[in-house]
Amino acid sequence: MKKIILGALISVGMIGTTFAQCTYNLDATLTDLKNWQTSNNTVPNFPRTYELIQNINQIDQKAVGQINYYANSSVDHFATSKKVANFRAQYRYITNIPANLPMVDTAVSSNGIVVLESVIDVANLNINMGSATDSYEFGYNLTGSSSQKVELGLDVVYGKYNNNSVLADGDYIIVTGGAFKPDTNGFTTVKEFDRKTHKITVPSDGKIKVGIFINQSTKQVGYVINGTNFGYLNINLQNSINSIGYTATINQEPYANSLLNGKSVGIQLITDHANIQQVYPTGSKDICGTAL
Repeated sequence: MKKIILGALISVGMIGTTFAQCTYNLDATLTDLKNWQTSNNTVPNFPRTYELIQNINQIDQKAVGQINYYANSSVDHFATSKKVANFRAQYRYITNIPANLPMVDTAVSSNGIVVLESVIDVANLNINMGSATDSYEFGYNLTGSSSQKVELGLDVVYGKYNNNSVLADGDYIIVTGGAFKPDTNGFTTVKEFDRKTHKITVPSDGKIKVGIFINQSTKQVGYVINGTNFGYLNINLQNSINSIGYTATINQEPYANSLLNGKSVGIQLITDHANIQQVYPTGSKDICGTAL
């Protein structure tokens, strides 16, 4: 199973301490992404091209793009903040980040249970795949920091698999989490790692709801998919977080003749209590601290 987005989890942390409105700013420009690309392309055997997702709606915090196959090239499309892109350009890997370095992006409430939600729109992928071989994935990366350091990396990935050796035919949500700690050299490393794979039924409207809740007291991270609470991942943060960074990624299609080529998909980030739709543990609040 390819995990292009998982590279973001292990390679970076984007973080902050400044409180703001209950929104997330997807303000990274193409120039920001190209700077990030240039930094990553200094790594041997990593010739990738970075582009913006074609349609980014700042008000709705939604990115919509087309699935494409690119012959003889590797192209990733992103929607993220300028602060995330700039930080990733400076620190390619989690092991490059000083263990005492937090990074300012979007502040979150540092107590109680903090919730954010996403809507993954795959309405256009409701097609009969027949016997075609395919394995397509896209999704987003969420990172969290305390005032001391990077604490959390989380990937939420939608996968559609058909007639392949990776997973049984169908639609999946894959949630991967990592808790971070200082290493003996003063840099950041992985403390704990957990991945959960769920075969799902896509709702009739094609919109998959995935909620993330962070218990700031117990320092645990849980998730809800289409109304079902799956509890906590098997990771424990060292400190409660006070900032998040977010990156949506629409990956390229690995198969030239895929039936998914040319189809549009979307990812929406929901951070305000008024728009959060699923049920979460008692005492939950949005990232700004407003009760659900």
